[in-house]
Order: sequence, then structure tokens, then C-alpha cells
Amino acid sequence: MGGSSSGGGPGSGGVGGGGGDPSGDAGMGGGEDPVDPCTPNPCTHGTCEGDGASYTCKCETGYRGDNCEIDIDDCLGDPCTNGSCIDGVASFQCDCGDTGYTGELCDTLIQNCAQTPCANDGVCTDVGASRTCDCAGTGATGASCEVDINECAGNPCVHGTCTNGKNQYTCNCASTGYQGTNCDDDIDECPSHPCDSLTTCTNTAGGFSCSNCPSGYSGSGLSGCNDINECSSNNGGCDPLTTCSNTTGGRTCGNCPSGYNGTGAGGCSDINECSSNNGGCDPLTTCNNTAGGRSCGACPSGYSGTGAGGCTNINDCANNPCKNGGTCQDAVNAFTCNCSSPWSGSTCQNATLTINPTAKGFYADASWFPPTVNNTVTGWSGEFAYASYFIFPIPTFSGTVSSVTLKLEHANYDSPDGSEIIKASDVSTSTSTLLTNTAASQTIYSDLASGTQYGTLTGWTAATVGNVRSFAMSGAITAISNARGSDFAIGISLTSLSKGSLPETVSFSQSTEARANQLQLVITP
Repeated sequence: MGGSSSGGGPGSGGVGGGGGDPSGDAGMGGGEDPVDPCTPNPCTHGTCEGDGASYTCKCETGYRGDNCEIDIDDCLGDPCTNGSCIDGVASFQCDCGDTGYTGELCDTLIQNCAQTPCANDGVCTDVGASRTCDCAGTGATGASCEVDINECAGNPCVHGTCTNGKNQYTCNCASTGYQGTNCDDDIDECPSHPCDSLTTCTNTAGGFSCSNCPSGYSGSGLSGCNDINECSSNNGGCDPLTTCSNTTGGRTCGNCPSGYNGTGAGGCSDINECSSNNGGCDPLTTCNNTAGGRSCGACPSGYSGTGAGGCTNINDCANNPCKNGGTCQDAVNAFTCNCSSPWSGSTCQNATLTINPTAKGFYADASWFPPTVNNTVTGWSGEFAYASYFIFPIPTFSGTVSSVTLKLEHANYDSPDGSEIIKASDVSTSTSTLLTNTAASQTIYSDLASGTQYGTLTGWTAATVGNVRSFAMSGAITAISNARGSDFAIGISLTSLSKGSLPETVSFSQSTEARANQLQLVITP
């Protein structure tokens, strides 16, 4: 079964009977008596009203809920202005405690000196259930002297910031340039030297001013003057060839270097040293002007020294270049050798030797066909080659023989052969024997034709008549070097190629004394 309540109104509940008169006997109606839903009373704080099988609860004042089981909290909404609320049934009470208030809602201020004294040391006087406050001299106002009077309201501080206090005020004059109770006394800041010493301080109302930093300084009189390093940029305006030296408030420029006119501050200009006296260079050299100076060209070939220090002709004869008794004559980068016979050449290194005029060394291969001219070599078609010898006086010399050349003049050619061969060879017979023997001997003759060859000249033909022909005798270099200062013999042989029955001749220098010019030995020591 269930129940409900609505503001304490009638409720309904119960179950209907089974028909018949509810007041009749049991046997007459045929059903049981209905059950009362309000028995027992389900409403905790209220009146139950049944209606058949249901009921409703009519709650007493101060309760709610289906069965009136919930006490309504009358303190909801905090009805007490001060103090604490105590809930009751359909009521509440306010406990004012020590709040200083009274009344049903603790909203009435208790007004007496004991309960509510005057604030800010005001003088309190009880007057019946109330009291009065005398606020004189407290710096406050109001019924209880609870309202502080703002002494700054009248702007007593001429400069600075006003701070309200209890029955007083204070003026903060910081950074205003003023001093005194009301910040109305100007401070002279200059005696404390607030400006840089390089500037001037001027006192002003509420402050001061500093003059500008002097030239050569950065910054300000207030923050401080700092020396400017003029040399840190563009060399301080000094000529790049000079040095810049920073000074207090300025800079100085060094002197122009040697070779320049002008000043470091005004600019340096190059001096042309070559414009006078060839710049001090030797007259044999050239003077080249350079930035800040000059350079001298090199001394010409053949001179020692420098253009700056002076050129001296080199003595090309100092190392005795002339050999074999030649005398040296110095020149510029050259020398001349005056050679004595038989020497010639740039250093008297060549010897042109002639045959010993006393030598008669010409032999035929048969006594019946002797040569008709002493200085002629004549060939024939016999079994033997024709041979002769020439003796050359070898002078004393120094150095090493580098080449030997024999020259022969071809006088005529009368031979059926196409060409002949001339051979030069060594002679083992002593030169003294050759010089003293005027008659031919087979031993000497064979020696002339059979010695070790020094050199060979081929192609002696009719076409070579009138020519002076030369050939090298490299094999004779050692022998001639060993013969220096004495006579030296060379065997000359002509070999006939045809060997026919007819005589044939190949003649060389048929003039009697022409051999002195036509038969030569040239050596280069």
C-alpha cells in the first residue's frame, strides 16, 4: 500500500470490499472487511487520510515528505544577519554570541561604550542605551570615529607623492629635486657634482642640467664623457702612410715617412727621387721612382756592384784567360788576348804549326824514280804505296789537346784511278834520325807506310785539284800531347788503287816552300 502528503491535506488509501453491505454479517455479503491503510498511522508527523487502498499524509507545520518524515530546515538562506542560526520545528533562533549585535535576527547594534567603544581612540560617552564619540584629534570622523580622514585630500605636497597616515600625512620627495615637509624647497644638486667634470652643472627648479661633452668625447655630462678613439676608424683621418696616436679628446698624426713630403694630418705626397742626379744611382744604371723611394737598375753586364752602391768594371783578365804566353787586355765584359806565334784564338788556345824547314823527308819506292820536289808526295802504280814524312816542332803548352787537324793542298792529279786514299800514321823512327838522313832507306820507308793510322782522307780525285783539304787525326791527340816541346813526325802515304803498268801521280804542293803554309797541324790545348 502507498501513501502521499501534500501540505497536510486529506489522504486516501485502503482496498475495496467484495460486495455486500459492509455492515452486514459475513455470511450475508460473501466478502471480508476491507483493510484501513491509515492503520497503523504511516504519517510520522501528520494526519493520515485513507481512500481505499491508498492514503495521503497531511503534514504538520514544519515537516514534509510522503510520510511527513523530513524536518524542514528553517535556517536555509541564513536568516540571521550576524551570529549563528539554530533550526527548530517550523521555526529558528539566532544566537548573537559576542557579535555585538542583538535582536531576533542579530541585526541590532548594541550601542554602549562597553560593548562598542569608539574607534581610533575617540572619546566615548554613554547616553542611556546609546553612546556618543568625540573624534577630535583622532584624524577620524563618523559616529564611532571609524572613518579615517584623508589628510592628502587637500594635496599638501607641492612636489612628490603624498601618503595618508593616522591623523597625519607624509610627502615622498624622491627624484623631485625638492625637499622639506611638503617638498616645496628646491634642492641645489650641483654641489654634489652630478655632472661629468668636463661639463658645467646648472641648477634648475626641481633639478639640474649638464652641458654637452667637449669635442673628442662621446656620452653626456650626466652619463659621463668618454674619450673617443679617433684612430679606430679611417686611421683617425691621418694619411695612411703615417701613424695615428689617440690623445685625450683628440689624436695626433705621425710624420710622413722618408721619401714623402707633407704632414700626416694634411697628407703625404711621394717625392720623385729620380728627378735629380739620377736618384743617387750609378750613372750606368736606371733610376726607377717608387712609392716613398726609388730603385736602381742592375749594373750592366761586365760590371760588379749595384746601381745603388756603384758599378765597378769587372777585370776580365783577373783569371788569366790567355793561354800559352798570351797577354790579356781588359775591356768591358770582354778581354783581348795578344798571342805569340804559333798561338791564335780568343785565348791563344790554337796552334797553327808549320813543317820543320830542315826536314827533307820525302822518299820514293824506287831509287830510279825519286821525287823531283822535296815537298811533294807522288803516287805511282808500282807494288808499294808512295810515302813521305813531315816533322812539326810541337811548342810547349798547357792544357789538353782537344783536336788535331792536318791540311794538305792538292796540286795536280794524273792517274787512271777514280780516286786515291791518303793516310796519316805514326812514325817509330826517331825525329833526329829522320832529320839527319838525306838518303832513302827501305827501313825508314817501310816505317812510314806501316805505322798506326792517325786518320784517313778519301776521295782524292781530279775534282779536288786546287783545294786545301783537311781531316781530323783524333788518334794523334795523345802522341802530340806527349811530344810538347819537341819535334813530332807524321807519316803520309798514298795508296794507288789501279796498280797498272802506267805511272800515276797525285801531287801536293809542288812549290818548294809552299809546305810552310799548306801543311798544317792545328791543336787546341
